[in-house]
Amino acid sequence: MKNTELELGVPTLPKAKQFSFPAQFASRDSVKVVFDVGAHRGGYARQYMRLYNKAQIYAFEPAPWNLSVLEHAEWRDRERVHIIPVALSDREGTEVLHRFSKEGTESLLPATRKFLEFARVSETDSAQVPVTTLDRFCAERDIEQVGLMKMDIQGMELAALRGASGMLKGKRIKVLFIELQFWPYYEGQCWAGEVIEYLAGFGYRLECLIGPHGKEGALAHANGLFVIEGEW
Repeated sequence: MKNTELELGVPTLPKAKQFSFPAQFASRDSVKVVFDVGAHRGGYARQYMRLYNKAQIYAFEPAPWNLSVLEHAEWRDRERVHIIPVALSDREGTEVLHRFSKEGTESLLPATRKFLEFARVSETDSAQVPVTTLDRFCAERDIEQVGLMKMDIQGMELAALRGASGMLKGKRIKVLFIELQFWPYYEGQCWAGEVIEYLAGFGYRLECLIGPHGKEGALAHANGLFVIEGEW
């Protein structure tokens, strides 16, 4: 963990800070729209609904086995938390979503042999799911600005960010909270450095890592908090 902190030049914070620390950059009063990309079964969306009590929450979740849970969740304010049953990428169409025996690891990418063997994971199911771009979605919904975007889509983060190039170019996403991979979970996954470099090209700075997880004695993945350079 310490080596990664030195290489990236940013601090690492515990998982307990995953809501409170980003809120210092995305205040309750300023955030009107929150994107939860890779909503799974609503753990983050539920917290965002409470924290940003004036915001519209868009929960992107393509997995049919998770959608039924989200749709019937008793906690969900149906006027503010909108379930969007699509995956985000840099293209439109349909893709195969792979389901694995470890909860919350479904991905548009197949798992690496290393992940399957190390974590004792197996592929248990798959489904054809619709795919779109974030730019297209925002244009269709007339969404001009996103106050906070959380993204955890198992190795597809860079593809989804490429599909959001218009929003990023216009600095119309104010704060990003994105899972970064440092360990080979999926075939063809994006790597932390690629995401950091891509966002830097639009003027976004990595502020810190939150909730780091390790494998084989090294950093495996963590959530990166990105803010607009010059605004903080």
